[in-house]
Amino acid sequence: MADNSMKHANFNKNTNDLIYMSFLVNPSEKNADALPYLRALTNKCGSYPSAPFPRLIVLLALSGMASMTQAAPTEQIEQAVRGYWGHRLDEEAQKNGWKLSRFTFKNTALEATHTDSSLPCPAPPVVRARGDDSSVFARQRLEVTCPPTPSWGFILNSQVNIFINAVFSRQTLKRDQGITRDQVELKELKISQQPNGYISRLDEAVGKRTLRRVRANQALNVTTLGTAWWVRRGQKVDIVARYGNIHATTQGQALEDGRQSDVVRVKNPDSNKIINAKVVEPGVVSSTFD
Repeated sequence: MADNSMKHANFNKNTNDLIYMSFLVNPSEKNADALPYLRALTNKCGSYPSAPFPRLIVLLALSGMASMTQAAPTEQIEQAVRGYWGHRLDEEAQKNGWKLSRFTFKNTALEATHTDSSLPCPAPPVVRARGDDSSVFARQRLEVTCPPTPSWGFILNSQVNIFINAVFSRQTLKRDQGITRDQVELKELKISQQPNGYISRLDEAVGKRTLRRVRANQALNVTTLGTAWWVRRGQKVDIVARYGNIHATTQGQALEDGRQSDVVRVKNPDSNKIINAKVVEPGVVSSTFD
């Protein structure tokens, strides 16, 4: 028995052989009970190494155990879930005007729903949401299935992290301050809920004015900014008058702030006359308008 065991301890040490060797060298009651008929066969055939039939039984059993414990095709599942989130976020970005930068996600509680799920799916898996909350900001309960193999499937929870490009202030901005190009920049912003009108292009901020004080390194949104003033109170402006083909221009002083198309009071310093004029360009008003 010892000689035969030593001979079989020298074979190639791959995974199945090592497990097989443990049955040969240590034929305990526990190991024997794990494989049906092992004791009965050894009682009939003598020692373990001298009986080829029990060796075949052991190897077949171990082969079945290896296939049953094979790891789930997690890489294939991850690719399918990544495709699901990519499609969902592309739709959300188009609908909400986001400038999507990137996204990450985390899958948890992977659970096989069928017995054939240990093998890879021969085609790209299909992912469907199973929960009631379809918001991309909520944790999703997803079902992953394999169309060619109905007995293949998984259920998992998946949470996505969304990063968009947004306009940030580079410095503190006072209330009612006009914004210039050097005061803002594009940076990545992680959003955990529906964005409140974040601005994703610099030209959407430059030329606007702040409606409230803005901290340095703060993301700007539509509630932060207002239409820029084209005319400020006390500013010297050009007063343009048009009568047919005749155009006349004179200087005046704005008595109040005005945005595009606002009608403001303007004083003519030569006559001290105050008129109403329409703001037509930055620093320009028209004394003739409908």
